Amino acid sequence: MFPGLAERHPSLAPTLERLGREHERIAVLLRGAEAGPFRRGSAEGAGRGRAARR
Repeated sequence: MFPGLAERHPSLAPTLERLGREHERIAVLLRGAEAGPFRRGSAEGAGRGRAARR
């Protein structure tokens, strides 16, 4: 998505490059969170949902 936008709007290239890097970083963090002990459906994470964060 970002490369196509950068081709059509060259002035946005620096911003779109940054957004692409941030997108990749968030994807890595989410993959790590999915493998963590508090993922949905795990016995260890039970009861630690939205109500527990309030």
